[in-house]
Amino acid sequence: AHPMPWLEHQHQRQRQGQQPLDASSSPSPATTTTTTPTTARSPCTAIHEMPLVVRKARRTRAEVRRELGILDEGTGLLLLMFGGLSGTVSWKSSGNKTLAENWVCAVCHAIWPEDEEDGTSDNGGGGGGKRKSARNEQFIRLDRDVYIPDVINASDVVLGKIGYGSVSECVFHRTPLIYVPRENFAEEPELKQVLERHETCVEMSAKAFATGEWRGGPSKGQAR
Repeated sequence: AHPMPWLEHQHQRQRQGQQPLDASSSPSPATTTTTTPTTARSPCTAIHEMPLVVRKARRTRAEVRRELGILDEGTGLLLLMFGGLSGTVSWKSSGNKTLAENWVCAVCHAIWPEDEEDGTSDNGGGGGGKRKSARNEQFIRLDRDVYIPDVINASDVVLGKIGYGSVSECVFHRTPLIYVPRENFAEEPELKQVLERHETCVEMSAKAFATGEWRGGPSKGQAR
């Protein structure tokens, strides 16, 4: 029997569309007949391990690099991307502390610094697009609608955060990821393990990232 028969009686009346009884005029709990509902069986949940779900590059490395104006294979390409956090990330370049002379940085559209004016534009017409910084020719602003897996595949190193999309696409395209750690992000430890198993990650402190002291990072990432 239900441990509180009067309460169960009330619930039963409600399920049948009847008005609840007033406790002051209801039958004594001791004389109230109750029916214990049959407990439905809980659905069985099966858990299956799946491989990474990933967006694949559609174009070749050579096509994308050519469209970005990178004609020398000796030039390193760093992709700066932070996914959904782009609007809240702050960074700045710091002269030769940021990039070595033989490196170029492609910056996702949303993370371009507000105080950085666009310079020359040279769109190749295929989605890569580019707009060089007016102050530093080594920085290229990508088009808003660029297909990021193409650029990841064309890059030598990616600089960003650990998230499912960035991790899966970097692992699949075998592109090292330099990551800036985040606090209170539950997925980061597990995703970091995925990167470490594939030997494709290098950590950069939040301070070094914000002040533009990146120079050593791309070389370390490329060496992985």
